Amino acid sequence: DVEGNVEVLGTEDVRGISTTHYRLIVDESWQDQLSDEELEELEEQGPLPDDSFPMELWISDDGLVHKMMITIENIEGEEDFDGMSMTFDFFDFGQPQTIEPPPADQVTDMSELEAPLGTVEP
Repeated sequence: DVEGNVEVLGTEDVRGISTTHYRLIVDESWQDQLSDEELEELEEQGPLPDDSFPMELWISDDGLVHKMMITIENIEGEEDFDGMSMTFDFFDFGQPQTIEPPPADQVTDMSELEAPLGTVEP
């Protein structure tokens, strides 16, 4: 729920597309909007914030999100977590895609990432 927590930061081009840049605060009840399965899938990827957190969106006039940035700083009970910022770019809407898996030598098992990312449960 972000009602009342949205700020327009202006217009910006993202990959040549004119967008409106928004900053919003996702409130602490964000997890209530997810199904148990969705929440479990997110929890498998790492610690989740219990409190509100900022998100920025770059949205074109046709309503498509072209860029998203999420910043998470402190998570209660996670002393080894200093925070993170993730940026996602979305482009080539409606274009056919061919996805090929990477070669085996470019793939890492999640259990091997436990030390730098914290505990990862299979």
